[in-house]
Amino acid sequence: MYNNYLFNKDLELNNKSKQNLVLSAALFEESFDKTRNELEQQNIKWRDFPDIYSRDESFDMRMSAVEKGIKERINLLPLTKKFIKLSFPDFIYKKTPDGTYVFFKQVNEFIKLGIGFERVHHLGLGKAFTLCLNIEHTDEPLLGHIWSDNFFRLYGEKENWPPCYTYSVKDDLNSIFKSVNKILDKTLPIFENNLKMSFENYPKMASSYADLNQYEIELCNRVLYITKARTMES
Repeated sequence: MYNNYLFNKDLELNNKSKQNLVLSAALFEESFDKTRNELEQQNIKWRDFPDIYSRDESFDMRMSAVEKGIKERINLLPLTKKFIKLSFPDFIYKKTPDGTYVFFKQVNEFIKLGIGFERVHHLGLGKAFTLCLNIEHTDEPLLGHIWSDNFFRLYGEKENWPPCYTYSVKDDLNSIFKSVNKILDKTLPIFENNLKMSFENYPKMASSYADLNQYEIELCNRVLYITKARTMES
């Protein structure tokens, strides 16, 4: 799992909210599993879509462009905002502690679904990004908590270096955003449907959830410690 855990820095978890945290993580993971199974049954692979490369392929492309002197100053955020506004207008930009560009829309009274664009630095060469999927809790006791995981786990990627998109000049992004649009059009409806089903009975499940064991409590404490540290560093 690539899981990132992004907390509201003021969020304090008691034992009850830690139960909600573990349940939420399990339901988020369940949504990934169900979607991955559906995509496998349809024999859909990320290689079916253009302009997506492995990390090694992407790095080699960036290195080649640099060596050839192909360069242009690009501010990715406004271009990404424009793309989302045109293609997925229900999703609204929200700044996150780790600098990922995330766009959320409300899917039920408990959570928002997010599309994330996470920059890939390529040892300083930059100009690459991968996709993430996120949920943000909009109710207590996890108000403001965000789960984030790499989008390409839906396509069976389990490596620490998921596939990404690479560009050197602004014109490259025209083709890339078309590819992003295609893969999101294919994948998002499936994931959103599974997410809604997984979280349909979330409040009832949370209220009857058994007490956490010591391992789960320690895990929650560790997650909270790490994410607060990340928030302070950003």
